[in-house]
Amino acid sequence: MTGTLGARLTVDVALGQAAAAARTGELERAARVLDDLDLADNVAVLDLRARIHAQLGEWVAADSCWARVQEVLPDSAEAAAGRRMIARIINGHSRVRPRIHAGWAVTGVAAAILAAAVGGIAVASQGTSAAPPQSDRLQSEIRRADALARQLADRDGAVVTAAARRSGRLDSLTASMAMPGLVVYRRADDIELVLDAGAFTQDTTISNTGAALIEAIGGRLTGLNATTTVVGHAVAVPGGPQQGGSPVALARAAIAAEYLAAASGLPLTAFTVATADQRDNPYPDDPAGDRTVTILLRPTD
Repeated sequence: MTGTLGARLTVDVALGQAAAAARTGELERAARVLDDLDLADNVAVLDLRARIHAQLGEWVAADSCWARVQEVLPDSAEAAAGRRMIARIINGHSRVRPRIHAGWAVTGVAAAILAAAVGGIAVASQGTSAAPPQSDRLQSEIRRADALARQLADRDGAVVTAAARRSGRLDSLTASMAMPGLVVYRRADDIELVLDAGAFTQDTTISNTGAALIEAIGGRLTGLNATTTVVGHAVAVPGGPQQGGSPVALARAAIAAEYLAAASGLPLTAFTVATADQRDNPYPDDPAGDRTVTILLRPTD
């Protein structure tokens, strides 16, 4: 994903992760997630970062973040309330009584500040009894980020499941085609069947051995739920085309497709025929071996 949408999604997911970490008391981790964004004008990020700094007792950093919020949104009630609280603390007008909760320090005023962003943190302060007004905008951003994070997790899970299913299908195809005279290459999206000897004696005359092996392959195609592409190969000869495929190679693919159709009972239209480039022959140092076809099988489910 690229562009503005991709950048916005990155911010939303990071914001949701930071808020979730803050809810469970992992404040340092939440701060690191937000620091990685390095944003100077995103109000939701700056506001949550300020609250986390305050929870950690980092008053100057928290005040700086809220000051930047006010530069973007001069009328931000949340930023103003947070800065007033911090000013009271720094000036000694509010006594902060630390309290330990689940392995991390909670200060009363800081808890009140952070509660508006992430919720669920008790207030135990002297000199203040209420949290600053909750930011509807920030809460909306966090909810949306959480929803997007869940969607990404669901999507990633579905992708993993589909990949595992496809991998299993490729394994099954590979096993089903194991036979003498044939080399089976399992690739990322398909399997390639390579005859270990040329199937044609010359031009388009198929050998008995080649015909028998292609028929054996065809006999195993029924019910495989796979597309079949037959690729013809030909040796580059002096005066002929040295690349780009050749009519002879295409004719060999068509002949092999007829043998596959007859042996499998599938219609000829079930097979795609193609010519390989002369530079992509399976046996570049064996002209006799390159008078052949290769067969590609791709799972359809």
